[in-house]
Amino acid sequence: MAVRNRLQNATLDIESSGIDLRSGHGLLLADDAVGVDSVSVTNFSVVNLSPGEKAVTTGETVDVSATVVNVGDAAGSQTVSLTRNGSIVDETTATLSAGETTTVTFAGVFGGLGPGTYAYGVQTANDSQTATLSVGSPPNFTVTALSPESISLAGGESFDVSATIENTGEQEGTQSVALTVDGRETSSRTVSLEPGETRTVTFADVSTADFEQGEYAYRVGTANDSRTGALTIADRWFRASVPDRVVPGENATIPYTLTNAGDSAVGDASFVVAAEQNGTDVSPSVGWKSDGLAAGASWTTNVTLAVDRDFDGEVVHVNATGQLGGERTSVNATIPVTETDVELHAPERITTTPGSSMNVSYTLENTGTTKPSAGGIFVASTTGPLSVNGSKARFLGFQAPVPATGESVGHSFTIDVPESTPPGTYRIAGQGVLGTEIDDWANTTVVVTEGLDRFDQNEPAGEIGFQDVLDAIGAYNEGETVGGSPVTFQDVLDVIGAYNSGS
Repeated sequence: MAVRNRLQNATLDIESSGIDLRSGHGLLLADDAVGVDSVSVTNFSVVNLSPGEKAVTTGETVDVSATVVNVGDAAGSQTVSLTRNGSIVDETTATLSAGETTTVTFAGVFGGLGPGTYAYGVQTANDSQTATLSVGSPPNFTVTALSPESISLAGGESFDVSATIENTGEQEGTQSVALTVDGRETSSRTVSLEPGETRTVTFADVSTADFEQGEYAYRVGTANDSRTGALTIADRWFRASVPDRVVPGENATIPYTLTNAGDSAVGDASFVVAAEQNGTDVSPSVGWKSDGLAAGASWTTNVTLAVDRDFDGEVVHVNATGQLGGERTSVNATIPVTETDVELHAPERITTTPGSSMNVSYTLENTGTTKPSAGGIFVASTTGPLSVNGSKARFLGFQAPVPATGESVGHSFTIDVPESTPPGTYRIAGQGVLGTEIDDWANTTVVVTEGLDRFDQNEPAGEIGFQDVLDAIGAYNEGETVGGSPVTFQDVLDVIGAYNSGS
């Protein structure tokens, strides 16, 4: 009868004629039978699969790594494979002594996968680890609505445009939403959206001062989509700059302007203004220019609109008629009435240099008659390579108190100007909000220059003036920076020299 004994993967058949009766059991030990020691083997274990559960967008690559440990008692080599859904997509060889560890990396893989869920892993002959890779479509910012879709106004007047942006992709994303008029970008907002999230972006007080009479297209666009509206700018010779709102018990100013666009002087230039509702008044209600208007000349009169403190209407209607050289035209305005009002103040102009950081200070003033429960000061957008260092918002009612009527609150934001920023003019748009809907905007022009131009901080622009010299000396004495850089003794000498030479 045969006795079967297993040693690792070998099977020994020992016939009865080979039994050593000296064992006392009629069995022969395997080691004695073959005359060898116990067999040593390699065993490559896989641990620490990275990046583990992972979500990416189509076209995005992944670096996959894992730790391979030889937990066996012999040195050896094995193939280490990268798998996807059970199939090998890449492999390498690892050689390890007993107890030795190595990290195996497969760099820049899975970039060609379409949307879906995949099981990926790293395996050896002895072990494996797997995880899930989710591939989604990238963020897709779609402009789903534009309001209004057409605008008609007089040259020099401003308009508001709102657009609804929806992220129809499968990943969160951040994009710039830009408004362009006749191909020229006038403003932009940075928007972050989760998949399926929708947000309304408003561009307020867009000026037409740089555009001639005519037909134009305005466009709100993202990196993925856009919508276009029609803009008509008329050569209106009678126009008004209407305030965004008026507060009961306070006055608002409406400038009315008559312009003689003809080639000869006219002797008849006048206007009449009236506010329709009880509890409202305008002054002056009539204006005339006794000596007429020369060709190309304009005449502006500030009309004060007063609204009683107990006025309970939601809007005030102000109608005006202008007369010039026998012609008449009307400008009718509807002005919202609100107890909440706000003014945001910011520096009009800052001069700095590439590679600098600067502080832009905003002051929000409560100019209404109530104290809302919340508000905020925001950097709504920056142009070019300029960026906000840190938070873009200061929330009132949480991070800082909401100012009472007649009071103000301030906050400064740090703006980075990269070293690669070309010299030129850039813009920072600030927004101040009180309540949920009442806001005001303040734009700051940032002039990025090289050399002594950073000391040109005061009017007139384009030359070093007396006040610029005083500011440079003061900054040097106080150890302050100008244009994001420290002021040296040589800088002051150079500024004085430029002032004396008129450059």
